[in-house]
Amino acid sequence: MRPSILTAPSLLLVAASACAASDGADPIRLTVAWNVKLDAQGHVTQLDPIANARADRVPKIRERIEQEIRGWSFVPGAVDGVPAATDTILSTTVTLQPGTGDSFRIIFDDARTGGRIGKTVFPKYPLAAVKRHETGMVVLRVDYDADGKVRSAAVDPASPASAQRLVDASLEAVRQWTFQPERVAGHGVPGTQSLPVCFSLSLVGSHAAIPPCEWNAPGKHAPIGEGESVALNPAARLVNDVAGHAL
Repeated sequence: MRPSILTAPSLLLVAASACAASDGADPIRLTVAWNVKLDAQGHVTQLDPIANARADRVPKIRERIEQEIRGWSFVPGAVDGVPAATDTILSTTVTLQPGTGDSFRIIFDDARTGGRIGKTVFPKYPLAAVKRHETGMVVLRVDYDADGKVRSAAVDPASPASAQRLVDASLEAVRQWTFQPERVAGHGVPGTQSLPVCFSLSLVGSHAAIPPCEWNAPGKHAPIGEGESVALNPAARLVNDVAGHAL
């Protein structure tokens, strides 16, 4: 039987599998993000939610997390060494432990600042790789300019080994992506992101589960999935160590 092709970043697949997991009593992991405005002292002045179909099904969870975020301390970006108002993206990964009724215990796994992925282009699964049943994850390190345009892309040193055909397909696609950069004093800031791109195959008609695309970035407490990235040099930084903190 011929394999059907599933390429990354398959956000719909990730969302579907996650929603299925949430139907049981097991803990639920969510990534919830905001566009955040900081003043020159690092205080949060505005939080604008970034849509997330799963998280937004229960607005009270996002609202409770927002209450906590407003009390966090940040180091804003700087211009010539002087702190300045900064726009950044804050992504929080939390685990929801079901309680009684509709209640949840919210546990922070990780929180990170930086730019974020904007427009993406799906990688083309090389025919030669399909014939050889080559699958795997490629972690890329991408540099972008102040406008969010990709300047360069390469395999991240922490990437697992992958077939060269998959590496080449990943690089070809990501060079066409755009990013939402941070802004300091109103000006875009170049940045560097690490992100996973996954390739998987399944037989037509097969009901076998697709393995999750997750990468444990060095120094991070929560894995990064498809459609997510880690900023290596964010302009704004979170002072609080929130990993393990529960609400």
